[in-house]
Amino acid sequence: MPRAGILVTMIKAVYHVKYSRTKLRRNRNETLRRIIHILIMAVLICSLSGCILPDEEPVEEATVDTSVEENVSAEATTEPETKPAKKKSSKDKSGKEKSAKTKPVKPDYGDQIDTREELFDYVQYCLAKGKEEITFEMTDLDESDLKNINKNMEGFYGHVTKYSIREKILDESRQVTMTCQISDNYYVEQKLIWGKEIPESREKAARLAQTCQDVLDELELDGKTVYRKEKAFHDYLVRNVVYDSKAQMKKVEGGDVYTAYGALVEGSAVCNGYAEAMKLLCDLSGVECRMISGTVDGENHAWNLVSIDGEWYHVDVTWDDPVPDGGDRVMYDYLNLSDKEMKADHKWEERLYPEADSMEYYYFKLNDALCNDYQEFVSVSVALLSDRPDVMMVAVRNYSEDEYSEDALQFIFRESGARSYRYYMCGPVERRELYFELEY
Repeated sequence: MPRAGILVTMIKAVYHVKYSRTKLRRNRNETLRRIIHILIMAVLICSLSGCILPDEEPVEEATVDTSVEENVSAEATTEPETKPAKKKSSKDKSGKEKSAKTKPVKPDYGDQIDTREELFDYVQYCLAKGKEEITFEMTDLDESDLKNINKNMEGFYGHVTKYSIREKILDESRQVTMTCQISDNYYVEQKLIWGKEIPESREKAARLAQTCQDVLDELELDGKTVYRKEKAFHDYLVRNVVYDSKAQMKKVEGGDVYTAYGALVEGSAVCNGYAEAMKLLCDLSGVECRMISGTVDGENHAWNLVSIDGEWYHVDVTWDDPVPDGGDRVMYDYLNLSDKEMKADHKWEERLYPEADSMEYYYFKLNDALCNDYQEFVSVSVALLSDRPDVMMVAVRNYSEDEYSEDALQFIFRESGARSYRYYMCGPVERRELYFELEY
């Protein structure tokens, strides 16, 4: 008989003694002594045998290591996941845009991870909290999901460097422990948003925080709308960051050129550095912004999504920065595009990101300089040239070299009185920006 069963039998015996003695009206003191005696025996038996009441003795789960500190790739690409609901920017009662920066909220599924979507969400949450070690249980996930974890995250707050798995023998779950490297961006936001001191060991984070504060002070953003803030960051990065073509050609992974530190402190970056810098400045000023990873012409690429008045827009600062560097020349063909327009030359896993279906804040639409054909281009240009500008920017749809040939552009001299002009192009033929620098 199980030990717990023995104890139950003894308790029943005690009850029986009490009942029969009461029934027969025997000496109550004798009954009490027998009850106490039996109870003492029960306690001694339990203490010696280790039985637990009322449950049976629990069985300790055994574990075995199946993977020792596997290194994880930090390559920034995406894989398909569940499409999130379309997000809207919240506003306060006065109608003003609230600060987009809030404390990260722990996913409601806790530490039990059952799907890839939960895995990415949970790891991103932990990185946003600055955790250098993450532990959770997983069931149906494959180990390849762990190895590719960095390919499905923006990496703004850090990335996973290695992981280990402990297989549980008595159930189907496995315990995963991940080691993470936290980025400078995390410490900058902790300092400038939440007022927490940066550890002395994070010297680059301290320099980056000071640079960000200097940029925000220089741009004088108080009272500006979300769009004006976004455009100010876009223009600042184009004018002050040089695209590092050598690093891109060598395809060297890692290094400051891939970070906001490289863009803002050192003034040199590739696409990931531009995108990190854009998100960091937006976060610090209360503009809701995300990084997005995808490809252009088969090459990995990173850019941003920014929320304005409840709608998301694509912003590619890298592709608005002329190469070779154009100094103060700023292009705008990739400032606030919809998904449909962005698909002309960018590819990404749409299910990972909120929809962007508005063109309301596209730079050229906002400035009445988006032309559907050559005749409209001439009409818009004539109006702009009447002020004898040094720079004229117009976006045209369905561009062709024949239609916009040198002969077709001769009217610019007649309408402006300029001696000469130089022009640049940006964007796909479906929607190409023409940028003219005029000399009088």
